[in-house]
Amino acid sequence: PTLDEIEHRIIEAALEFSKHNLSRAARLLGISRDAVRYRLEKHRGYEVKRSDDRLMAAFASAADAARFVLDVLGGGEALRIGVHTGDPIRETDPATGPAHYFGPTVNRAARIAEAAHPGQAVFSGPALMAAGDAILGADVVPLGEHRMKGLERPEPLFQILPGALKGRSFGPLRT
Repeated sequence: PTLDEIEHRIIEAALEFSKHNLSRAARLLGISRDAVRYRLEKHRGYEVKRSDDRLMAAFASAADAARFVLDVLGGGEALRIGVHTGDPIRETDPATGPAHYFGPTVNRAARIAEAAHPGQAVFSGPALMAAGDAILGADVVPLGEHRMKGLERPEPLFQILPGALKGRSFGPLRT
């Protein structure tokens, strides 16, 4: 078996033992923020900030973001994920060095993430189109158009899950 297959079996066993309680399974496995950071680096992502079940990250491309999403959800992480693509405003803090991102693109991605449930990835229409072949084999479910706080127009949204999680359902989006 490959390393990915072994990792998948271990995660499945922990989930079964914890009766699918993701937090308990993560504790059993000793999964920490390092697992997410490893996946970020693997897919050319940059962690901008993280709190509880939300992560703000920047990627070199929408395809890299999609690969990260499928990898992290396939690994059992219960992040609320919103993906949008565009040109954010980027400034580097002269004192500490980390980049800060803001502007309409970042606001839209944040609103999409807020609408998602833990373990759910929601993509905007532009992000879905830009992901291209990176989502081949993924379960793509249209969720319709949604109005979100602070955004002038409704956004067509899509749920993206790894093919192995096809059919997993969540409650209505929190828009």
